[in-house]
Amino acid sequence: MGRYESNPRSLAEWLSEIRQRRLVLPRFQRMEAWGPSQVQELLQSIIDGIPIGAVLLLEVSGEPEFAYRVLEGAPEEGEPVREMILDGQQRLTALWRALNDDYPHDRYFLRISTDGSVDPEDLPIVERVRLYCRGGKTFPMWVSSPEQVYARGLIPISLLNPDREREANEWVDRVTARESREAYKALNQQVGKYREQVKHFEIPYIRLKAGTEPEAVIATFTKHDAGGCRCAQHVCLLLSRSQQRPGNVDLRRSVLDSGAAVRGELVEKREGTVKQGLTTPVSRTWVEELIVKWLHLEGFAA
Repeated sequence: MGRYESNPRSLAEWLSEIRQRRLVLPRFQRMEAWGPSQVQELLQSIIDGIPIGAVLLLEVSGEPEFAYRVLEGAPEEGEPVREMILDGQQRLTALWRALNDDYPHDRYFLRISTDGSVDPEDLPIVERVRLYCRGGKTFPMWVSSPEQVYARGLIPISLLNPDREREANEWVDRVTARESREAYKALNQQVGKYREQVKHFEIPYIRLKAGTEPEAVIATFTKHDAGGCRCAQHVCLLLSRSQQRPGNVDLRRSVLDSGAAVRGELVEKREGTVKQGLTTPVSRTWVEELIVKWLHLEGFAA
């Protein structure tokens, strides 16, 4: 019997698992790292029906083997954990946050009609609007007005969230209230088409089965994110097993020492050998970034 299984899963199902807190992140995962342009490109791929790659999961049965946290912006409370994300965090976080208007400084829209700035043949196009605050108000102010959004040939990406059918229907009713019945039907059909497309968009997964040895899970994870670095595996094991112990100086020292070893091992792999007097600076690895954030969460000074 194999150690893993693979299957397709619709975007609606992915969002449901996140919303019910059945899908979480092991704490050794790095933090959210994607910028607005990457989120925008991902959303465009969904609209264009372009595959965005598989997600690597760990099945959970009973009490989770690893300490965990929820995705950024996702509910903290919910049902028992069923799965943990080993690879695919950035994509799923971006989809969750964009489709729930959870980014504080960005809003994403789908251009469905041209304002003269784009070729109609290029539609639909995902666009991003940067938000800013002044005097307690959010600008540009038109993003909060359905009528003005529609007048610009846009619809909010959040209306394509499968959980927001009622909101989508109310939005269409409102922006076409003074237009003809034909205009209402055309917009309603258009919004409905994109909602169905997002709802049924498939993101396949590969899932390690429950009971997989923790060392094997960590090795699989670091193979994706750190080139199989052994020291990185050790750090992840430390972070995954630790609990809230602010006074544990030995644990802090062990994690920091392992982080330094990660850098040394990656340098050795990069150069092919350990060179005396190496002067070329090595950029901070994602493992070191993880350590700094973990120490802050645990109550240590990094």
